[in-house]
Amino acid sequence: MDLLTIVLFFCYCWGFGYSLSFFAKQPDNIIEASVMRLGIGLAAFPLVAVLLNLLHVPVDWRIMFALAAIVPVIMFFRTKSFQRPRLTKSTLYALGAIVIFLISLFVYEKGAFAYPYMEDDDSWTHAVAVKYIAMEKTLDEPPGQEFLYYLDPYPPGYDSIMGVLHQTSPSIMWTLKFFNSLIVSLGILFFYFMARYMTNSYQKALFATFVLASIPGYLSHFIWSHALIPTLFFVVIYCLERIKHDKLWRYTSMPVLAGIILTQPSQTVKVLILLGAYFIVKSLYQKKISWDILISISGALALSLFWWFNRFASMFSFNLSHAREQAATAPANLVVRVLSGIRKTFPNYSGTATRPYSFNDFFIAHKQNMINNPIGIGIAVSLLVIIALIVIIARNKEMLDRKNEWISVSALWFIITYLLVNSMTLNLPIGIFAFRAWMLLAVPSALLATAGLWYLIGLLRRNSVPNMIIVVFLLIVIGGIYLTSTVQKIAVNTAQWPPGMAWTSMQELQGYLWLTTLPANSKVFDLGSESFVIGFDKYQCAWCPDEKKFKSDLYNLNSSGIHAWLKQRGYEYLIVGGMTYNYVRDFTDKNTTLIQPKINELIRSQLFVPARQTEGMIALRIR
Repeated sequence: MDLLTIVLFFCYCWGFGYSLSFFAKQPDNIIEASVMRLGIGLAAFPLVAVLLNLLHVPVDWRIMFALAAIVPVIMFFRTKSFQRPRLTKSTLYALGAIVIFLISLFVYEKGAFAYPYMEDDDSWTHAVAVKYIAMEKTLDEPPGQEFLYYLDPYPPGYDSIMGVLHQTSPSIMWTLKFFNSLIVSLGILFFYFMARYMTNSYQKALFATFVLASIPGYLSHFIWSHALIPTLFFVVIYCLERIKHDKLWRYTSMPVLAGIILTQPSQTVKVLILLGAYFIVKSLYQKKISWDILISISGALALSLFWWFNRFASMFSFNLSHAREQAATAPANLVVRVLSGIRKTFPNYSGTATRPYSFNDFFIAHKQNMINNPIGIGIAVSLLVIIALIVIIARNKEMLDRKNEWISVSALWFIITYLLVNSMTLNLPIGIFAFRAWMLLAVPSALLATAGLWYLIGLLRRNSVPNMIIVVFLLIVIGGIYLTSTVQKIAVNTAQWPPGMAWTSMQELQGYLWLTTLPANSKVFDLGSESFVIGFDKYQCAWCPDEKKFKSDLYNLNSSGIHAWLKQRGYEYLIVGGMTYNYVRDFTDKNTTLIQPKINELIRSQLFVPARQTEGMIALRIR
């Protein structure tokens, strides 16, 4: 079933990608065309799911497969032909990018499966939303479900993809770990083709791809919706770059950008800022307004309204209400009030891991790092970026040449993302979750490092340095990047990551690991957080109102009543752990002193038999 799900993933993505791009002029390279169709389809997946949900059609894998297949099948029978791959220079470089992709995928997958649990807290929370979509086949959250945090009004892009994939894969843990790593790794491949068009050079694109894959600050295998953002951003820029070959690509870019807007709210703001910078530079070099980019962005915003039309206010309800309260005390000037509201909505310290950064945080990469969004660029890459920035300043007039447009775009992206990362460091008036901007800072860093290297190579050639020496110099640079960035990135992404702050002890985790010995989707009722039972591939209806009520009322029922209720719903085990105490304290009006006597009562009744017990939890088999 896992193999089937992998095949279906590529069918969904390629099919949607083909359907949204077949009408536009395709690249000559069949590898490029096929790979980027995967990217376009991956971006369009959330939009298709949202449209199905809006029409009250089940978000079911069979329907998704049929929708992905219908246009390719029709076009195949109409043309009865397909493009054959040819061994060309572009093909060889594309194969080189594929090798980097495969190595990245191997590293991420090795790290993701290095431990028998999911990391941190986001992954367990995503697991509940994914299970809900997989079973209920809807993106609409039932009212009053605080455990479905990453669903409705939170945009459903990431979880809709994982939910459909989980419908054919029995293990939610495997689904999240494998496909999250695959999506992150595919971003490396999409970046190559984006960089190929921006730089107009296969060599520069391949080197930039190696650099991006090596930078520790560019995405780990951490399971969260942000994993999709840079991956889809590369596809958006690729589509916009293809517009110069065929205007129809602006229509393909719309659902791609909409996919980002339907995935994560704060990162969408950053992506739109970067797209605004891209639009400005393009317009300046073209000496006219780049209407194609504006049309693409406008179309994407319109498509995203299928989800956001009545959800924006509830998504930002707390920040918006807080901002309004603060703005009310500001001076009467409208502009001042608006600016005050923005500052209160986006304070420069926003983000759980945001902090001031020093020079060493950028220059030196470490083997021990954050897991959700690691920081650091590395010595060799940083030096190349610094060289590129010095050359840009010293030769600013040369930047006006059209061939250097990509350098100007990269430089402006670098300035923007550097400011986003350093909102606290520079004490800026606003900030947008600064620690999450590292993944975006890595993108212009890779491009500028490439510009820096090519300047040095050009300098050597102008001084008649033999080609053999230049090759040796290039190998030294690659070795330097490997030793100061790649090694550190591999170390972070293959290390043993912690299971999250919600666990009250390692003994509790050891007890829950026993769940892996039970068949998939065994019904286990946890009196604490349902997300961990679901994350360990068991089933508990975290979104059922009657089950939530039962958890609260359980302490008023006798053993027979509890037993009858659980058996009626098919539950096989009951779990009480350290998180049960947290749940009772935070979500009920009961006293935690009721828990231990209730456990003793259940065991004395002989209707519940201890099946697994540690110092942190006890699992009772329901007779």
